[in-house]
Amino acid sequence: MQPRNRPVHFRSRRGRSSTRRHPLAGGTIEPVSGGCKGDLVEPEWLFYAAVVEGVLTIERVSFLETPVDLVSKEQLLETIDRALDAGQRRQIIFATNAAKVTRCRRDPDFGRLLAQATYIIPDGAGVLVPLQWSGYRNLDRVTGVEMAELLLQQAHDNARSVFLFGASKDVVEALGQRIRRDFDRLRIVGLCDG
Repeated sequence: MQPRNRPVHFRSRRGRSSTRRHPLAGGTIEPVSGGCKGDLVEPEWLFYAAVVEGVLTIERVSFLETPVDLVSKEQLLETIDRALDAGQRRQIIFATNAAKVTRCRRDPDFGRLLAQATYIIPDGAGVLVPLQWSGYRNLDRVTGVEMAELLLQQAHDNARSVFLFGASKDVVEALGQRIRRDFDRLRIVGLCDG
């Protein structure tokens, strides 16, 4: 039996008492004592995504007050595949780099938007190297472009559909044509520039 829409549970490592929910599914936050206040990288949210069978764990840390998920390419692909199999269709992946971290610090609205992403992956040495210096040694750089290609291949292999959103109209249409050429089993259900 495969459970559908199982909750995602968060535990705050900072002892926060506020109530938040993960955008992927319903979830709860339980305050936990401890934390690393004052460090460059602070463990912030540890969430357990219990989807299908087993528990997949992705740790979310705060890098200069910007959330980043400590996840490998393989873990992310598996987690997304299981979530889709469990009926959780909305998966938002945000690839963050040093420029986006800086923007989050200057623009609170952008930071709030980023925090709503299902997954926030480290894209760039400006984020990855400080995380590694802080003790997170086994991290891969997960670029947005590379992740998009891996996700398109996975969607193609599983005969899934995708919706392309973003960039200029010409760019998104050219991308749609390239995807149709390279991934013949993949169905594009829509295109939208933005």
